[in-house]
Amino acid sequence: MYTFDEVAKLLDDIIGKIPIEFLESLNGGIYLLPDFKHNKKIPSDNYWVLGEYCYSPVLGSKIYIYYGSFMALYVDTDIKTIREQLRSTVLHELRHNIERLAGYCDLELADEQFVEKALEQLNVRKDNNGGI
Repeated sequence: MYTFDEVAKLLDDIIGKIPIEFLESLNGGIYLLPDFKHNKKIPSDNYWVLGEYCYSPVLGSKIYIYYGSFMALYVDTDIKTIREQLRSTVLHELRHNIERLAGYCDLELADEQFVEKALEQLNVRKDNNGGI
């Protein structure tokens, strides 16, 4: 298991390699939080939220990366894999910001499809109102 500080250094390095033009509109920044977070849309403890893009018209755009979720999912993984997954998560969440600015929601739709597929694999049926 890697410490919070070790993962924070990896995150800083990853962010440092992203062109500033992609980060300028992310006025709330990117934060590494110690939290564990499950996907609330999927009734299973096996679906961790690694990162989350948050937008508010008042507070702006920011990204949260969940250290606890990373360590739960990648507890026995080498540092190279954690770095790759961390980078992938940051880029995924950053894409949410870029798509919002461009008026697209392709990644949101892909995320919804991921949830639908997970529910299908878990054999969970939705009711007529879209609830579980």
